[in-house]
Amino acid sequence: MPFERSKYPADWEDFSRRIRFERAKGQCECAGECALHDGHDLFFPVARRCVERHGTLAQYARGEIILTVAHLNRADGPCKCNPLCAINDHVKAMCQRCHIRYDIERHVAHRKRTAKEGAPKCPRCGCATGQGDPLCLLCLAVEEGVIREEDR
Repeated sequence: MPFERSKYPADWEDFSRRIRFERAKGQCECAGECALHDGHDLFFPVARRCVERHGTLAQYARGEIILTVAHLNRADGPCKCNPLCAINDHVKAMCQRCHIRYDIERHVAHRKRTAKEGAPKCPRCGCATGQGDPLCLLCLAVEEGVIREEDR
């Protein structure tokens, strides 16, 4: 997923690699922050870690898993840093599905904001893509099975 490099620390690539492959050992670290494996499930009544692994085919979505690093900066998260930080306790390695679900409110707000600014329109839903991409990030996530249509 694209990101604005200027909002991240200069050593972000090294920091991200350490989080994803040394600390997380290539596995998504989400333990319910995305609301998928949070213990509120009939079959899994206890919060558990996501099973998706970098470079493998997704078990619960489509395509190959690419681990990303998510800042835990929602209102209930530990990261309140602005600009974004490189502090171990403020981030988790997450698969695309968990990361976009964790950040869904921010993505929806960005979509509404860019629609008002006259950004290029998504051909699927008509929202502003903000980057001239053929599909907005949320439609792309639905198309690739990362999130469900009703979660947009």
